[in-house]
Amino acid sequence: TGGAASFAVTDGFAVFQGPNYALAKTLQCWRATLLVQQGVPVSMNMAPGSRTDSVQHSWQAAAAIEGMAWFEPLRAFDPGFVAATMAVLLLWDLSPAGVAAQKGLGNPGELVVSNSVHGGFARCAYTSESIGKVAFVVGSLGYRA
Repeated sequence: TGGAASFAVTDGFAVFQGPNYALAKTLQCWRATLLVQQGVPVSMNMAPGSRTDSVQHSWQAAAAIEGMAWFEPLRAFDPGFVAATMAVLLLWDLSPAGVAAQKGLGNPGELVVSNSVHGGFARCAYTSESIGKVAFVVGSLGYRA
């Protein structure tokens, strides 16, 4: 659109992910932003919380992701759904229409949020850190929302 856009910014990092994860994600966003400004098509979409193998590998993370459903509007998704959704967004981003949309971004932050599938975090009143312990306890006890 080229005009001023209004969008929410969320603190999506959790301490247990560690500083290397935070740095890697920040560098990924910076790199994508630079490439778009140079006219290179990129795909930089936020995926929702998912029950992937890497999350399920840690019983603490698995419990927390199940417990987060108690905090509206948060949801965790199955990996197959997330993979299919993100594949469609990738194809869109690299299509002629998607590339044209990237050229019209008024703010570099729009690159990440314009096609995000945030699972509710962008509309939630809480940060992942503020609900993490409660979500972990609820998920550990097996409560499902």
